[in-house]
Amino acid sequence: MYWCIYSLFSEKRGKSMTNRKNIFCTIFLIGMFAIMLCLGGCLEDASKKIAQNQDSHNYEQTVNAWIWVYQSDNKALNVYNAADGSLGASFTADVHPMMHIMQAGPASEPTLWMADGYTACSFTSGFHPHGDHAHMENPEPYQTIVVGSKPTHMGMSPDEKLVAFANDGGGNISVIAVETGAVTTVSHGSPHSAALLTDNYLITTHMDEHWLKIVSISDDKEIKKIEIGANAHGDAYYHPTDTAFIATDAGIEVIDINNMSHKKTIPYTEPGRTNFLYCNENHRIAIGLHKTSTNETNKILVLDMVDESLSYVEIDNASLNWNIQTGQFALSANGKKAVISDMTSSKVYVIDVDNQSIAFKKVQTIPVLSSGVAVGIDVTGDHVWIMDNDYIYPIDVDEGLLKTDSRFKVNGGDWIHVTSFDGEVINET
Repeated sequence: MYWCIYSLFSEKRGKSMTNRKNIFCTIFLIGMFAIMLCLGGCLEDASKKIAQNQDSHNYEQTVNAWIWVYQSDNKALNVYNAADGSLGASFTADVHPMMHIMQAGPASEPTLWMADGYTACSFTSGFHPHGDHAHMENPEPYQTIVVGSKPTHMGMSPDEKLVAFANDGGGNISVIAVETGAVTTVSHGSPHSAALLTDNYLITTHMDEHWLKIVSISDDKEIKKIEIGANAHGDAYYHPTDTAFIATDAGIEVIDINNMSHKKTIPYTEPGRTNFLYCNENHRIAIGLHKTSTNETNKILVLDMVDESLSYVEIDNASLNWNIQTGQFALSANGKKAVISDMTSSKVYVIDVDNQSIAFKKVQTIPVLSSGVAVGIDVTGDHVWIMDNDYIYPIDVDEGLLKTDSRFKVNGGDWIHVTSFDGEVINET
């Protein structure tokens, strides 16, 4: 090829060069250039296609999560891979609504617990941790355990080795060892008690009577009875200071578990009360769903469990319901972001509850297709999903956009829940 180029364009090619050679070289070079242009064009098109493909699927490829969808009509619990919408597992379970779901240990295999009737059931979360990484696997049944009548409120110990169900029908508490399934029944409950687990004790309450009990689980013994406000409903625990927070009509009761004493009552500064508190026991901020006489509000209570103070996030023109039985609220497992649906407008709100930004009350409003949609959020709060009719839609939190082009179809449902892992994931599904 070099010789042909030289012979065509060099002034020193000489008269000995024949016309036939010139014609041959010309044809050869034209053919080579044509091939190069064709290959170049093909390579360019392929790279564009790859880039477009990566862009169009970038959201899904970066997400390793399971979306749990529950249908109460047929008691179906279906689990979908968030990356592609494929069905990873399907179970039959008679369970209470979303507010009564939680993850627990043992550390080798996190599990998801829920209950209703006389039965508590659990499933593997779909992630098998190995230190700084986890293997993503299809969820499987873990344990099915007989508990008391009408298990309602739940609790989990800070070390994730115990879960507890307050049985409204019997006024007792079923405390389950996650690894073995052994059940300890504690009698010091009430017809609608808390089931708050601390490092060493169980905290129970009464809706109609003004007391809180600190109970030893192993011997079912009342250690201390403390007077608090009426209608105790909603609780949180801050592990670093061993402090419990109980929502009552009077405000948030602060209980020093170490000294077994009532520290103070934090009064509400807005009309109404908080009926549910949600938190990660190692994160200083708890979120309270605020209850008013109309059952709807535009405010969310923010409880700082270190400063032992409260404030409110006010969302302009929002209509929020304190009772999220059908899954209109979710808190990330690390406790740093929450998502809640508007009950009358087609919007969801992502709230940053990290202690570094809570003073700014950062709220992101994201338009969706319907009001009152069920929501779910991953462990870090970086990814949010909604369920609207028969579809799951991811939300790009950074862009504040509903990803309608990345939706996938499910067989309907009442609420959703998300399990994920904070770290490197090896996908084995």
